[in-house]
Amino acid sequence: MRRLSKGPIYERCRAALNEHIRRYFVERDLRDTLAQYHPQAIGVGTGRGESAMDPAGLREVVRSDLEGYPEPVNLDIKHCELYQVTEDVVISQMLLDFNINSDTHKMTLRDSRHTLVWHLPDDGDAHICHVHVSFPTDLHGEEEPYPLKELEEVSQMVDNLIHDRTQSLTESYRRLEQMVVRDRLTGMFNRVRIDEVLEQEFVRAKRYQRHFSVIFIDLDRFKNVNDNHGHLAGDEILKTLATYIQDNIRITDTAARWGGEEFLVVLPETGMEEAYQVAEKLRQAFEREPFELDDQQIHITLSLGVAACQPGDSIEAILARADKALYEAKRNGRNQTVVSGSC
Repeated sequence: MRRLSKGPIYERCRAALNEHIRRYFVERDLRDTLAQYHPQAIGVGTGRGESAMDPAGLREVVRSDLEGYPEPVNLDIKHCELYQVTEDVVISQMLLDFNINSDTHKMTLRDSRHTLVWHLPDDGDAHICHVHVSFPTDLHGEEEPYPLKELEEVSQMVDNLIHDRTQSLTESYRRLEQMVVRDRLTGMFNRVRIDEVLEQEFVRAKRYQRHFSVIFIDLDRFKNVNDNHGHLAGDEILKTLATYIQDNIRITDTAARWGGEEFLVVLPETGMEEAYQVAEKLRQAFEREPFELDDQQIHITLSLGVAACQPGDSIEAILARADKALYEAKRNGRNQTVVSGSC
């Protein structure tokens, strides 16, 4: 083996090495970089998992490096030697310092050792047959590089912390949002959310001349339940009714606890007749539900008032008509649905 400093083989190998530096460190081009590797090339990188004992493994190491950090690397070649082993095999050795920017951090890696084994056939291009990259063993000296694998692990740890923090904030925001727009007892939307839905549907109906309807729902003689069986029993009935409402309305409808034992449903794209059918379906289903209260089986009924949008309406006017219809249902004997107004 002899050191090369001039001559055709030196010039040819040095040109191939310079091209490798351009493709790998400057352009960071995966296809062009891999084109310089021999089909059977193998090698060893700096990372714990970067021991490529087969050609596919080496290509995966190169791909992972270039795709993981695609930016150009600012390179300082401190030392470069070429050694001829046989007529068509040359070893290149380089000692490098290079600067990289990982996320927002600038890092200088010193004294990286790059050894390449080149095959230079007489009738073809030079190709890399073996790669060996390493850092000095005294990894934490003042002027020594921080190991690249550890940098990757630290970066991953920071990414994980950011991800966990983001997930935590997202979950906290979701819980806060639920506290603001959800009724604590029933889990349904509350007045805050249903007011927003009413406003959205009213604006849409006015702008596009579309329909929407509302249903007021009220438990009949609910005060008697609380007085005779206690508020815990009343709470269970409210929760059961909330479930029935959600199960008997459509996916496009929005229901909320309006206050006390009163609930409101907003039905987009729905006229009076269809809203009445939804209300009746709910009333009849709930009427059949038996409740066990103090060893007694009782049935509780609902009164419902339905109103639909009208030209020149306001939200207050629509709700007032639905409330009036509900009052009529109560006055007429309860356990019924009354409609008021039409589109």
